[in-house]
Amino acid sequence: DLEYTRSKYGDKHLLTANALISLGFVHTYQGNYAEGLRLNLEALDIRLPLLGKDGCRINLLNTGYPLINLGRYEEAKQFTAEALEIYRRLHGENHHGTLWAINNMGIILRHQGNYEEAMKYTSMAVDNRRKTLGDEHQHTLQSINCMGKLLQDLGDHQEAMVHLTEALEAQRSTLGDLHLDTLNSIHDVGWLHHEMGQHDEAMAHLSEAMDSQRHERWRTHPMTARTALSMGRMLGDQAAFEQARPYYLQSLEMLQQSFGKDNPLAIESLEAVIEFHDAWHQAEPDAGHDAKAAEYQAQLDSMTVQTKESAAP
Repeated sequence: DLEYTRSKYGDKHLLTANALISLGFVHTYQGNYAEGLRLNLEALDIRLPLLGKDGCRINLLNTGYPLINLGRYEEAKQFTAEALEIYRRLHGENHHGTLWAINNMGIILRHQGNYEEAMKYTSMAVDNRRKTLGDEHQHTLQSINCMGKLLQDLGDHQEAMVHLTEALEAQRSTLGDLHLDTLNSIHDVGWLHHEMGQHDEAMAHLSEAMDSQRHERWRTHPMTARTALSMGRMLGDQAAFEQARPYYLQSLEMLQQSFGKDNPLAIESLEAVIEFHDAWHQAEPDAGHDAKAAEYQAQLDSMTVQTKESAAP
């Protein structure tokens, strides 16, 4: 218990830092990434003067991960690269910490559009985790999923489906249908089917993901916002605008509440809402959807002005 440890040992004790790390992990797993980041940074602040960077390698990794999920990729890259250098030097290529950092570097580089480098890291994570952990270990399956999404971004849909399906089938059998990793893969397979024009399969997977994420455990998790946005985009692409709109708005509301309106992922969702209403206006020019698009655009413009003002010297 963090409060008990604080009261007994004080704010700067290593045991307090350990309690912060444990609580940070819980918040990160639950999707409370900003709080997970805050707790990990506090733990790092305690441990760094006492242990040095080598002794804080787990803190560096723990700090990088919520930054990835907050869309702050350059900051995540700095923490993760530092952790990777230390793990490699102290433990070698096949240590679980090294492989965790390698996998996360692949994720970061993919999000930054550096696909060639992302492939190097992701291939290494998949190969080494298969060898050291086995094909159906949870961490191996996470890396296989990452490879599938990278291949999808590269336009290799057939090979992407092989990887995403392998991960999903093994996750269903080893982790169960309601595990976070399984739900993530259900979404990913559904979105890939959509990109491939396989609408029935896409709807089946994305609907399963949405239904499962209404479970109390995941109802407010940011992953649910991502699935809602994908459902909205899929329905919008099929000109099912009335059905799509609630999903777009659900995603926007959840991301703004969870991360703040100025978060990159919340801004991406707001931009998607604007694009959706513009498309709806093109299909139904006299229904007033352009006014809705303008309303959301004004919100985005206001945020852009505030960001520039806060960044001014």
